[in-house]
Amino acid sequence: MTLYYKLGDFKEFLISLMKNNIVDAVVVPMRGLTENSFSPFLIKDIELLKNCEPQSPIMSINSARALSQLTAKGAIPFKVAAVMKPCEVIAFRELIKLNQVNPENIITISFDCNGVNSLKDINSKREICEICTGFTPDNADIKIFSIGIESPVIATDIELSSLNLEQVEYNKESRENFIKEKLDENIKKRENKLLEIKSNFQNLLKNCIVCKNCMRVCPICFCQECFFDSPALSGNSVTYTLRANRMSGLSFPENKLLFHLGRMNHMSVSCVGCGACEDACPAEIPVSQMFASAGDELKKLFNYQPGRDIAEKIPFTCYEHDELHSFEQPYLEKR
Repeated sequence: MTLYYKLGDFKEFLISLMKNNIVDAVVVPMRGLTENSFSPFLIKDIELLKNCEPQSPIMSINSARALSQLTAKGAIPFKVAAVMKPCEVIAFRELIKLNQVNPENIITISFDCNGVNSLKDINSKREICEICTGFTPDNADIKIFSIGIESPVIATDIELSSLNLEQVEYNKESRENFIKEKLDENIKKRENKLLEIKSNFQNLLKNCIVCKNCMRVCPICFCQECFFDSPALSGNSVTYTLRANRMSGLSFPENKLLFHLGRMNHMSVSCVGCGACEDACPAEIPVSQMFASAGDELKKLFNYQPGRDIAEKIPFTCYEHDELHSFEQPYLEKR
């Protein structure tokens, strides 16, 4: 049964979770050495927690990656509350399916998100955030509602009676109407933007230097040995000359299109639209929007939404007989 409580100060709420032994530590963004530097920290000291920034305007890395590292050798041996933006929670749930994170002893806390600012221009929002359709904390264990209502509300099924929080009711209709209006607006902008991206797809990759930054910051890319770092794509002067002769020319670095199509084939259906890849690109390629243009169609094809259900398998990890029957039918008829 979901209960609703009045939220006072977000930091004080996190502190109360530790003081009342509901959790032993909190993973939450903290400000770094510079004013606009934020990173997720694992905090067990309540005094340090007083300086946290739970709704940081900058997302230097997706916190799902941090939780993957924390649980790389097994479950965390104490209870942790992880404060994450909605896209980070979705990434966390996708990594659970991929056996890349152990969710034992982790409580996720998320909130209505207004997007984050770009690392390249801290005064402007990431472009992918402007067309986000997953800005509500639907998949978190503890949800903080703030949009479409007068004052923030905590929504959770977790027992919090020891915190002596005030139970409240809120205007659900007002919130739902606000969300629908914002969602409709974002969907319209998303369709227009992604259509523009799709029509210019290959041209956008001309400036790619295959630095692989997008791969390294992606919360879903997890392979220990990547094909694009393997000997399969290496060569010497002789092999490069032969390739150049065969194709009447050879650009360096090689395999720009193959690299991006390979990644899309691997994980675009699980793309959470966090925009980390786009922010990390030195060539300013709209990588996250390109992945969204491919991922949105794949998600419709397989009726799949990342993070929606932990028990729901990621399409590329399973196979159902005749799942693409409608596409194969013309081929079958010819036979």
